[in-house]
Amino acid sequence: MSTSLAPRRRRRLVVVAAGLALASIASAFGATPAGATTAPLTTTDGLGVRLDENAILGPALELIEDELQPFVNQKITQGAIANSVMDDPDWADGSANVELSFDFVNAGVAGYPQGGLKVHADLQNILMRFYRYGEWWQPECLIYVRPDNGYIDASAKVNTALLPSAPLQLNPITAYWDESPSAAPAPGYSWTCNGYLIDEWWDGLWGDSSNVAGQLETELNAQAQDLVNDLWADNVAPVLTSLNEFGVTIGQVKTDDHGLIVKATMNASAGITVPGFAGAKNVTSTEDAGVTSNVDNLLAARSEVTVSIHPNVVNQFMNALNQGLNGNFAAPSVPGAAVETYLLPAASRGFYSDSAWSVTHSVGVPYYTKPTGTGGRPQVQMPQSNFAFYNADYVFGLVPLAVFNGQVNTANLSTEVRASGKFGPYVASSAATLSGMTFDSVSSDPDVVTWNPNPTGVLPYAKLSIDNFSDVFLTDFVSLAPISIGGLSVSLCTACTRFSGDQRYTEYFNVA
Repeated sequence: MSTSLAPRRRRRLVVVAAGLALASIASAFGATPAGATTAPLTTTDGLGVRLDENAILGPALELIEDELQPFVNQKITQGAIANSVMDDPDWADGSANVELSFDFVNAGVAGYPQGGLKVHADLQNILMRFYRYGEWWQPECLIYVRPDNGYIDASAKVNTALLPSAPLQLNPITAYWDESPSAAPAPGYSWTCNGYLIDEWWDGLWGDSSNVAGQLETELNAQAQDLVNDLWADNVAPVLTSLNEFGVTIGQVKTDDHGLIVKATMNASAGITVPGFAGAKNVTSTEDAGVTSNVDNLLAARSEVTVSIHPNVVNQFMNALNQGLNGNFAAPSVPGAAVETYLLPAASRGFYSDSAWSVTHSVGVPYYTKPTGTGGRPQVQMPQSNFAFYNADYVFGLVPLAVFNGQVNTANLSTEVRASGKFGPYVASSAATLSGMTFDSVSSDPDVVTWNPNPTGVLPYAKLSIDNFSDVFLTDFVSLAPISIGGLSVSLCTACTRFSGDQRYTEYFNVA
């Protein structure tokens, strides 16, 4: 399971003209490594989302109850005043405790071919109070009316014909109300108060659609529809919208006994448009991630909220982003003293400003993921990486002092929840490794050539570059859904265990 690391310091993005020129290995852009397999443009299991009942039960349901409670009390009070049990009371009020329960219906149950959900509302401890001060010849009276508990049942079935709106269709509401409640003086008041009671008042309170019972039924119906709509609008639609450049088509909406499951097909045939860059990028040459995960098995495993994206979709987006950046991966500033010790003999180090160093990382072919991490976790591979070190005091920062070439491997594809409240991917530098790294003596300064730095020493600067890429480019250009439920905060689940056999870009979230 990937987790968000401690917040990283923002690094200044330095883009130099020579770095851009060096990155323009144009003949290699968009190509795939020799012998590689290209990803299909249509990915039928491109996206999978699971919203489990554990995300709804508890705080989320309590929020709905809290919103509904004042309305219920208000309506019962209005009904008590309009249809008083006594003639001309000085005041009247009413209340009831609202208790909601929620359940998903397994696909295939009669009437629910693709599943659905049910909401049950109990109205407990219903109480209406009617008070008369009484004249000198009349008793002071407080009358209690205590109906038996009532309830309302609402349900909805999956209906994909309603897409792109929430594909959940409400069934008719059913309700139960006590038709013969008891009315009697409150404890401590005289039995003579029974003389105030009006026959048949109850029929006026509950008898037609304009009365309190009808209004409560209508409101609970609306609350059930709001719940259905919010489940979709807050937790599924934003993920789909954030990936709409892929030509998202919902392939399946269903429920099991404990959650809502959505699968979507991604189609990159028309190219991918990255926010901030004009025009769709052709991604037909994207490297296939080579994953074998069964997304149905993954989405059957329960967490609170699960979002899973096929790595081929990730690779296609990375390909398009790489094209938009013209092969530039990142260009962070680097610590001067350390890099001078690494690149230059002692006699040459004093000629360069410690604060003027940067490294430009460019790639010859688009970066992509493979399931090479622990348990098949996706890791980013950069098979043709170029690292060029610059200092502003050396030919005005236009020519590199040192150039290295090689491969960056095994940088974990992970996830962070950003300050905006949205979640998005980042490439974690901690596990990154290098292979085949060589020092380009032809493109480097003679002092550096004489010093002959070990190419493996590039690793710390490669990690700085990876962090810079995540902090700048991925943060600016890639944001996925703002997951929320009824306004509750949602956090990345750092304790959730990845499903066995999961080779996808999958994350789990908890609802506060």
